[in-house]
Amino acid sequence: MILHRMADKIRAGQPVFGLNTQYVDPALIELCGADWDFVWIDLQHGMLGPNDLPGLIRACDLVGLTSLVRLPANRPDLVSFVLDLDIGGAIVAQVESVAQVHELVGAAKFPTLGNRSFGGRRIIDRQGRDYVLSANSNQWLILQIESPEAAALCDSFAAIPGVDGLMIGPDDMKMRLGLSLSAPLDTPELARAAEAVTAACRRHGKRAMGFAVPTPVGIQASVDAGFDLISLGAIARMIQQGSGDLLKVRQIWAG
Repeated sequence: MILHRMADKIRAGQPVFGLNTQYVDPALIELCGADWDFVWIDLQHGMLGPNDLPGLIRACDLVGLTSLVRLPANRPDLVSFVLDLDIGGAIVAQVESVAQVHELVGAAKFPTLGNRSFGGRRIIDRQGRDYVLSANSNQWLILQIESPEAAALCDSFAAIPGVDGLMIGPDDMKMRLGLSLSAPLDTPELARAAEAVTAACRRHGKRAMGFAVPTPVGIQASVDAGFDLISLGAIARMIQQGSGDLLKVRQIWAG
């Protein structure tokens, strides 16, 4: 599984870097994916649905990067569905309780750790029926922490067998903290929530996933904060920025 490449870097103490995509077209991943360690495909807020995932995941496989899929909250039924597509892991949004975590572990992990059903067509076609022997460790379950209440439970979440990582959700966290969406990542209240994520992951040997301002200083700040998986931006934003750069050239030309 391609996940091994990313996991090996993390085990060696290296952070890994990725992007997210919210668009249906796999060509965008083919275009820029080879430069990164992972891409997270946004099934929560993206302009795509479950039927669009196979093409996007195949594009990730083609360029050799780990595919992660972010799912809406309270949809454990989708967890096993996306894992059966032979992805590196599922990110579940808005996780708020220990009971919810146990339900998600049940959907993501095979017995005796969970209750995931065996028989995913694509993963069997690619990995063989023995994929079941390593899937519990090779396919990650990452919980997204997006409220102060969830941040207070990070240690309890990370301690649960079957949870592979925690991810800070900065925008929702800002709103729930009463902050502006434009508040920087080092705003003290937000930084404390992020520290709850990374501290819990360090304590229990799990992976911490977060974001970075896309500058050398911003990247170093996220590495220093203890994040293992760092999202540096969205493909949508890259397109916007490229368009903006061309617009500036046109405006200079126009005088």
